[in-house]
Amino acid sequence: MPGSQYALFVQSKRRATLGTIRSASFFIGENGVPTHPFHLHLYAAGAQGQPGLDLLGQDIVVAAPRGNHWFTIDLTTYKIPAPSEGFFVAMEWIADNAQAPANTAHEGPEPEAQTLRPTFEFKESLTWPYAMGVGWQLLTLQDFQGQHFNAMAKAEVDKIR
Repeated sequence: MPGSQYALFVQSKRRATLGTIRSASFFIGENGVPTHPFHLHLYAAGAQGQPGLDLLGQDIVVAAPRGNHWFTIDLTTYKIPAPSEGFFVAMEWIADNAQAPANTAHEGPEPEAQTLRPTFEFKESLTWPYAMGVGWQLLTLQDFQGQHFNAMAKAEVDKIR
């Protein structure tokens, strides 16, 4: 849904001052419209661990050249300090009926944008979906081995020299 977001918490490996956020990456799936533009957001952690303060302070719209690959956004020119307690990397879907796929004969809704690939590599929930009218909610889905469903997103941080 347009306006919906998925935010993945990027944990700090150390509690000291880290440096600046160099890049944000998303694994864009092959389904839907992989090249559809989306908003990039970076958030500090809120009081209850949810996405809080917007670290970018501006609107950044990007689009992947293709699906089934990692898509990386260079953020070095923005010089965004990385919070030592960690931060969120988020994708917000944009509505654009002009890019909606043609209606097909099968049942169910057609995705009108890219899909963010999931992963079960973490033992904890780090992904927070946002929906208008609901707000941020921690995603707690698990697989049969107790691994948690999370969005495939990541960030790189330059260390202070």
